[in-house]
Amino acid sequence: MLLNKINLTMKNLSLIIVLFSLALTNWNCGEGGSSMAAPAKGSVIHGTIADAGDMKMFLDQWNFDNTTHVFASTEIGADGSYKLPVEKGLEKGIYRMRIGTKKAYLAFDGTEKSVEINSNLADLDQFGYTVKGSNSATQMKDKYQELIADPSDIDKIRTFAENTPNAVVAGYTAMIFYREQEELLKSYKEINAKLQREMPDSKYTKDYANYIASVEQKIMVNKASASLEVGKVAPEINLPSPDGKNYKLSDLKGKVVLLDFWASWCGPCRKSNPHVVETYKKYKDKGFTVFSVSLDGIHPRMLPNLGGDQEKINEQKEAAKTKWVAAIKRDQLLWDTHVSDLLHWNSPIAKMYNVRGIPNTYLIDRDGKIAKAGINPLSPTFNLEEEIKKLL
Repeated sequence: MLLNKINLTMKNLSLIIVLFSLALTNWNCGEGGSSMAAPAKGSVIHGTIADAGDMKMFLDQWNFDNTTHVFASTEIGADGSYKLPVEKGLEKGIYRMRIGTKKAYLAFDGTEKSVEINSNLADLDQFGYTVKGSNSATQMKDKYQELIADPSDIDKIRTFAENTPNAVVAGYTAMIFYREQEELLKSYKEINAKLQREMPDSKYTKDYANYIASVEQKIMVNKASASLEVGKVAPEINLPSPDGKNYKLSDLKGKVVLLDFWASWCGPCRKSNPHVVETYKKYKDKGFTVFSVSLDGIHPRMLPNLGGDQEKINEQKEAAKTKWVAAIKRDQLLWDTHVSDLLHWNSPIAKMYNVRGIPNTYLIDRDGKIAKAGINPLSPTFNLEEEIKKLL
């Protein structure tokens, strides 16, 4: 009886040892696991890339400003096997495995120690690889294969971007799939907020914030371009004059208006002013007037030199205003409707009207609609007086 109990105990002990060994095997090699032991320090990426024998492999870290730097490199064996040690460890971010002209994009969360990636060279750049040892890389690869198959399903793309646990993957997804669509601006900003919370000091976070700003500007420019077509109502302008009184472009409805973008520092503008003044004098009593928007102010390139010092900024703005007022007086610009936000090329109004160079003018009819867009009063192909007479 005692012998039977001892034999039963030994069998149970053997079973426990076997089960424990299987558990360790599954922990190392199962879903998300890797078959190579994790290094004591840093990380290692390993596996086999078929048809890539004797080639060189690079691992680049990819940033949201589209810059990269080589993180690690290794030689691939004749049989396609490789071992890529990353001595300082994988940081949270987007990476690019590069072999010749083929590239595989990967996402890591910074906790990975041993990652196994297998593929063949031909499918590497189509997310045609398998991953063990990185949940972030696996999730992005699986989801991207699905999204690339149907990139028109924007709701599915947005849901993944907003809910993926890796904030860098969220930002990468928005940049790849959102295509600067205005209706996704809220989602862009939610992802930005997530990066700010989770990685406030990261280059990814700073670059993504800059990217969001550029997206907003492009959206504004695109909307402006659509609204600046001939026959469309001219977008509203409501800015202060030198004496602080605000003038609105829409208040001039019923008159033919030359909307004139200029600046005291612009030589061609000053050269065209006498022609504009002459035209104004000739037709002001027949229903013609001028609405002048000055792009005086602090040049965007000079702003960093002021270091955010509001007192210095105000001083520079006041100096620009003085030059603006002096130019109005010197060039005898007789109409009252002179306005400016003193933001130079940073003026939202200039961006809204797609002004990239001055002088730049729009001719607006009595109904407040654009009759001519983006013209130069001195252009040899444009007769300002004749166009005004047609509208009067």
